[in-house]
Amino acid sequence: MSASPAHPTPDRPRPTGRASFLIGFFVLLTLVSALYGAGVKPLLKAGGIIALESDSADAKKWLHEGLGVSSPDVVAIFSSDPSEELSALDTDFYDEIEPVLEALAEDETVESVTSYFDSGLVSMVSEDESQTVVFIALKGDDSDKSRALPKLRETLAGSSLEVKLGGALPAEAFAQETAFRDLARGELIAAPIIVLLLFYFFRGVTATLLPVAIAGFAIPTTLAGLRVLTHLMDVSVFALNVASIIGIGLAVDYSLLVVTRFREEIASGLDIDAALARTMKTAGHAILVSGLTVAASLAGLIVFPIMVLKSIAVSGIMVVGFAMLGALVLLPALLAHFGHRLVGKQSHATTPMARQLRVFAQWVMRWPVSLTVVTTLFLLALGSPALRMKSAMPDSKIFTPGAEVRVVDEILESKAGGFGNQPLTPILVAARSKSDFLAPGEAEKLIGYVQALKALPGVDRVESPFASGALSHPEDVPRLLADPSSLSSEEQDFLKDTLRGELALIYVYAEAAWRSNEAGELVGRIRAVPAPDLVVRVGGPTAENYDGRRALSDYLPTVFWIIVVTNIVILFLAFGSVVIPFKAIAMNVVSVAASFGALVWIFQDGHLRGLLQFETQSGIEVTVPVVLLAVVFGLSMDYEIFMLSRIKEEFDQSGDNTSSVAIGLEHTSSIITRAALLLIAVVGAFAFGEFIFVKEIGVGLVVAIFLDATIVRCVLVPSTMKLLGNLNWWSPAWLKRLWNPSFRGL
Repeated sequence: MSASPAHPTPDRPRPTGRASFLIGFFVLLTLVSALYGAGVKPLLKAGGIIALESDSADAKKWLHEGLGVSSPDVVAIFSSDPSEELSALDTDFYDEIEPVLEALAEDETVESVTSYFDSGLVSMVSEDESQTVVFIALKGDDSDKSRALPKLRETLAGSSLEVKLGGALPAEAFAQETAFRDLARGELIAAPIIVLLLFYFFRGVTATLLPVAIAGFAIPTTLAGLRVLTHLMDVSVFALNVASIIGIGLAVDYSLLVVTRFREEIASGLDIDAALARTMKTAGHAILVSGLTVAASLAGLIVFPIMVLKSIAVSGIMVVGFAMLGALVLLPALLAHFGHRLVGKQSHATTPMARQLRVFAQWVMRWPVSLTVVTTLFLLALGSPALRMKSAMPDSKIFTPGAEVRVVDEILESKAGGFGNQPLTPILVAARSKSDFLAPGEAEKLIGYVQALKALPGVDRVESPFASGALSHPEDVPRLLADPSSLSSEEQDFLKDTLRGELALIYVYAEAAWRSNEAGELVGRIRAVPAPDLVVRVGGPTAENYDGRRALSDYLPTVFWIIVVTNIVILFLAFGSVVIPFKAIAMNVVSVAASFGALVWIFQDGHLRGLLQFETQSGIEVTVPVVLLAVVFGLSMDYEIFMLSRIKEEFDQSGDNTSSVAIGLEHTSSIITRAALLLIAVVGAFAFGEFIFVKEIGVGLVVAIFLDATIVRCVLVPSTMKLLGNLNWWSPAWLKRLWNPSFRGL
């Protein structure tokens, strides 16, 4: 009696020993990674759109090293009770805040404290005099500052006045808490939906748990990798959210592809070992090519000199690599060990719906020209709102209304009872001379440069070492510098704070709000002002935003072509065709355009704000289109490769382009549809978080995935494949000779 093909023969035992060892190794690695990676959360940064190598970065370094000028880590606003009508300019107000200021001065973790009571700056008191702002800079690195924040909160709460904390450090702490809360909520919502859908698709507990096992390996190992990465570079807290979305999505995609193909091979009469070998030769190679394209798309973001994009890129590449490792090593081991439980359960090759899609594909290929044109025009129409896309720099509106850090920011910018009429965020101009500014003739150079700055349109006022009090008269400067004792103590303090040796600090206050495009344009005008015999760097928050925006626009074409070229090379190596890669790129561009159009219609125009619970923005958060470009390109190519791999497999056997397209769609449609539904469930869960950045990424991905898995794969792919015929697989002879068939994704 012959052995059943679904079970190993006595002389060919399944390699359960090796499979058990691999499973045990991955379980141990996952546990260790989970324990180590759990400590990554406090190490992540909220960050901003700050260019790492820029004019503003140089200014920040110069001013910190030369004058000890640091951006405040904490902004505290002290408010009196409205019923008491206590003015921040009164001594009674000072009596209430004095114990706190003294405690801060004695605190070893505090580097500097700036308030109205020591600086005399009336701009640090609100328009209605009910509030005053205090700037606090802390000592140490970012970790030291984070550890000092709870104690600082206790110190500031020691006043009877109401105190609210904002600024970079509290915002970063709140952003971390919000991101982790969004992550936990998203995973809590997505997990049961994914499990239920997987059980419905697979009709078995074992098969359902396989994708969960791959995601359960990929996510913790990525967290551990991110923790290691924090020792080498700053890592954005948003990298965690994006990595989770990509990791869960790819774990599901790859598991669906492998398990579905494994069951097909079992249904064809192969035993478990042979079915597994055939599965990894086909689906395994498709996963390898898919993972490379997704990683290559994300790698393009590394080019941007912006921390949030670099960290998203590196974390994304990590999770792709671990998902591939899980799918190519752990999953085969699990199938070798538990594959017998999958035998006989839904082992038919295709579903009735898949067979209907084969018929649909044959119908589509009867009118390839008409359907290609109509479908392309429809997708471009969906993407047309993207033509009026505006970019918006991230601000406190990324936080929910009522959040303390957002309230502080709103008070600072409010012109009704706040500080909006008295700008507290100047543009910082660092000027270096060839010699000491107190040397004969040097001060005049700086004075002349300051006069040119004052004449610029959009400038409200300029404060410089030689532009306050008695020093504001150029003709008196040499005499006063020769006898500094004739200066008031306030003038001497200001001179000491803004001038040291050959370095001078100039404050330029803009008429427009510091985050506005008008203030950014003023930065450009300042940099264009000639500064004879001076080396000038323009910094401060406004300049940092301006440089971040410029870096995005300057590097975007390079990143786009990196993504395109790397995808073309990988697809050529996979299929040996120069036509397929360019066709795939064109379809991905259409999908990306449609997702951009949806972003503008929803977030910029304000539709669906009730459902998604967000405030209408003036534009799309400036980094979202860049991240979406990379992620959508990668995930769309994921589905493209699944389908093309099967089509090429059938074409190599039959040589019939039409039938191979129909059969390929039949065998992969269920995988792509199920993978898309599962990924939409994952991304949709994250889209209901608090951060507008994550919402925009989530909605853009949902739109792109839906269109890609339906209109693009079911209509555009078969129609264009029919149009091109055998030309789909063409390459020039000289290039064909360079192609190694071992690279094929089949």
